[in-house]
Amino acid sequence: MTRPIAVTLTLLILFASISFASVEKEVKNGNLLYNNKRYKEAIKLYETALSEKADSGIANFNLGSALYKEGSYYKAIEAFNKAIASNRQNLISSADYNIGNASYKIGNLKEKSDIVKAKELYDTALKFYKRSIDLNNNDKDAKFNYEFVTKKLQELKETQTQKERQEKEKKQEQEKEKSSQKKDESNSGGGGQGEEEKKEGQDAQSKGEQQEKLQSKKKQEEEKGKSEEDSKKQEAEEKSQREKGRAEEEKVRPEEEKGKARPQEAAGVEEEEKREEARKKEEAKGLEFYQSPQSQEELGEMSEQEAKMLLEGYKGEEATGRTVRMRKKPITVSEPLKDW
Repeated sequence: MTRPIAVTLTLLILFASISFASVEKEVKNGNLLYNNKRYKEAIKLYETALSEKADSGIANFNLGSALYKEGSYYKAIEAFNKAIASNRQNLISSADYNIGNASYKIGNLKEKSDIVKAKELYDTALKFYKRSIDLNNNDKDAKFNYEFVTKKLQELKETQTQKERQEKEKKQEQEKEKSSQKKDESNSGGGGQGEEEKKEGQDAQSKGEQQEKLQSKKKQEEEKGKSEEDSKKQEAEEKSQREKGRAEEEKVRPEEEKGKARPQEAAGVEEEEKREEARKKEEAKGLEFYQSPQSQEELGEMSEQEAKMLLEGYKGEEATGRTVRMRKKPITVSEPLKDW
């Protein structure tokens, strides 16, 4: 559970140690006003007492407490330091504690306006809390405040880091905008020159794109031409192979046909020779028949037809020089073989 920072303001009233009665009276009356929260009136009485005895440790300590209540933290720290300087041992631990409180209060007010200064004041507060704890280890309020301000200081450091980063980013953004505006103003002030440069840049970019397109197109055409050339070359090779194959086929076929034709021609000649021999045998047989002697039975009266045949035979004898005799009985002669 978090509790607000503890503030211990001790009013020390040691009447027996005060030398002058007037100083004693002023401090006593100031303490009554302080307890009634009439801090401004109490401050006047403490100051009156100090005018009579400036090195009074009690008067300075109580003045610092009243000033702290009024929010006059710097004056309060000054009064507490004077109380420590009086070398009253019973005042030093409490004065250190109250200086720590006053330093924290000032630092808390400085957080929004000056983080660096606030960090310094928090560091100062921690130092005085530590001194108070070293002098009085039983001071629980001092220990609590020390831990509280330590956490507060860490949070402040993180906030400062974040703020510095944001400021840096903001500054960079402002510089970027400023540079952009300056460039726009320069282009606007340059008039035609800025537009000209812009146009030249666009033209150069367009020209570069056109060159890339031309190179790409040329490369595609080269690849296409190479592909067509390879295709034609392949077709020529295939055609050459086909023609070579046909030439080989034509070279083989006549030999095969020639080989097949030879037995047929030989068979035809042999058949022709057989037919010619048979024909000659028939003719010889016929001549032999006609040339053979005729019997009396065969000689008798001949018919008109036989006479004609005989006459033809004589004509044949005159033509051939051979004697042909007619027979009454006709001779059966087989049909000659036909020469196809």
